[in-house]
Amino acid sequence: MIIEEKAPQVLGSQVNEVVDLSQSSYWRNKEYMQTQRKVITSVALAHHVADKLQLHNNPSFWGSKPGKPATRTVDAAATLLSGLITATPTRDSNILEIAVEHPDASSRPGLPTL
Repeated sequence: MIIEEKAPQVLGSQVNEVVDLSQSSYWRNKEYMQTQRKVITSVALAHHVADKLQLHNNPSFWGSKPGKPATRTVDAAATLLSGLITATPTRDSNILEIAVEHPDASSRPGLPTL
């Protein structure tokens, strides 16, 4: 996934982009990438995905994880899902490599293939 930070358009449509060439822009970009990485791997985003895909009701998603159906809530599915997601920055770029690794890849736990 390419992560691009949009510069503020201070003068509306008259200025398309403001480029900051100062030394501090490197650190701001690095912080921005780290923020995006944390958002992508967050439990909050995983909760939205788990709810939308109804992962708590999908036995394949749980695999061999112990637990009674009553404990398989959206919150529990979100916590499990967030632990399966990694987002790794690619050096010298605005690219995050995102991976979701499930212990049973053959089960395809209701997740779309990209």
